Amino acid sequence: MLVPPSDFARPATSGGNVWASQWPVAGGPPENGILETLLDVSELLPIIAPGSESKLKIAQEPTPRVPPPSADSMVASVSIRDEHWTTPIHWTLIRTENQTQLISSVANLAAHYRTTIILNFVVMSLTLVLGILAFGQVRRSALLEAENRHQARVRELERQVLHTERLASVGRLAAGLAHEINNPLEGIGNYLSLLEEDLRDGRTDGCLDLTAGVREGLNRAAGITRQVLALSDPGRSPKTAVSVKAVVKETFDFVRSNPAFRHVRMELRVPDADLVILGNAITLGQVVLNLILNACEYQDQGGQVEVVLDREDAKARLRVSDRGPGIPEEALPRIFEPFFSTRGSTGLGLSLCHSIVSDHAGQVTAANRTDGRGAVFTVEIPLSEAAAGAAEPAAIKEKELTN
Repeated sequence: MLVPPSDFARPATSGGNVWASQWPVAGGPPENGILETLLDVSELLPIIAPGSESKLKIAQEPTPRVPPPSADSMVASVSIRDEHWTTPIHWTLIRTENQTQLISSVANLAAHYRTTIILNFVVMSLTLVLGILAFGQVRRSALLEAENRHQARVRELERQVLHTERLASVGRLAAGLAHEINNPLEGIGNYLSLLEEDLRDGRTDGCLDLTAGVREGLNRAAGITRQVLALSDPGRSPKTAVSVKAVVKETFDFVRSNPAFRHVRMELRVPDADLVILGNAITLGQVVLNLILNACEYQDQGGQVEVVLDREDAKARLRVSDRGPGIPEEALPRIFEPFFSTRGSTGLGLSLCHSIVSDHAGQVTAANRTDGRGAVFTVEIPLSEAAAGAAEPAAIKEKELTN
């Protein structure tokens, strides 16, 4: 649309290469109100629509009443000069068709299929989001599966290691048991050989002594088997409320009364309050007895043994220490293994202690003193507050000196 200025005056008509249009003047009769407008179209066409047909129209109203162009309009201003116009007249070109045919077609399709396009866009967005979530889930599943395989492999290796350790423990137990049983059997065989010779020669004076040796060997073999059975099942005895303080005092007095340990200076410290656990007084007495005997025997003349019982949080703690040479560092990890010994004994005493304490839901540890003079064994067993009022006096019916 070509809009002239408000003060446009009709020029004279000259003809020629011009493009003519009619412009009715508002308020005038049609036959006298025809304004012939002379414009040079050759320069104006490229401005209006390059590469397409021109759709140029003359505005029906003066410039002040022309509505403002819309968002999709193209506005251009041009000053037109003609030989009949001494002063250039400023015209305003408003093109309302700014879209090409392709854009118009796309716009029409978009308007017609707007809902479909929106739905497709939403579906594509959801598909993309779901695809991302699915990929993440697949990746997490793969990582979880790999972790499960790794954990299964670790558990299988742990099971194999545990099985190997058990076989090794069984092997050491069998070897130690065979060795310990073989010693008294050899002694019994020697005594029987001597007894056979005496009887063949008609000598009977020493037969009783030889049979006493045979009986001693049998008793030693029977003692070893009893200890092995106790080691394999320490919890066969029923558990009741036990006063740890009474058990420790009675066992301590029993060992101190032994003439063989007169040279050992023994010291006992117990708390004023009683410490009660749920356990077995006899087996607990075996633990205390073995630890005190080891401390007394594992040092030279004039040694010292300290037995201290106290309470540590909700546990009864017993510490037995000596002033002997201590435990070799390489032997500490195996000190509670069956038949392991650093001084030629059966090696069942400490192993039995460990088994009994474990049956009481406690733990026993071995270490060397910080000053490097002797060893210290520590036993910790959980207290039983509910059984405190029903504690029985210590009743140590058996005292086996087990080394």
